[in-house]
Amino acid sequence: MSGLPYPAGVPHRAPRPRATNNLAGITVGALLGLILTEHPAGAITGGAIGGAISSQPPSLEAAVRSYFKSKGLDVIGFYRLGSMAAQVLFRHGEQYWMVISRAPDSPNWTLESLDDWLYGDIVEFQLPAKLAEITRRLAS
Repeated sequence: MSGLPYPAGVPHRAPRPRATNNLAGITVGALLGLILTEHPAGAITGGAIGGAISSQPPSLEAAVRSYFKSKGLDVIGFYRLGSMAAQVLFRHGEQYWMVISRAPDSPNWTLESLDDWLYGDIVEFQLPAKLAEITRRLAS
């Protein structure tokens, strides 16, 4: 799982997960290409397009929601705070909590690398810190 490189001086964060098996995308694309063009070249082109599309990472929101769901946490709301930050409101037990991630300023961000960095920061740093805080609060 490798994302795009981050701007110089920006700390590494795990990128959003990429598809590892895009056979389904290739197959669907090939079938659609064959149906639409009725020519074998259409199937080849459709398969190539389907494979490329299926290997794209999910949107930042979809990736975050999927990760939280895998941890048994209900995402109530996902909000982009401008282009450089994201906020997640989630439920843990009977209470609502929030994590916010803000990317370091740099003129060299691409949209995809920025989304990868925000995802990694949320799942590797912000959420674990918030869960530790929740545990401390509930224990007192």
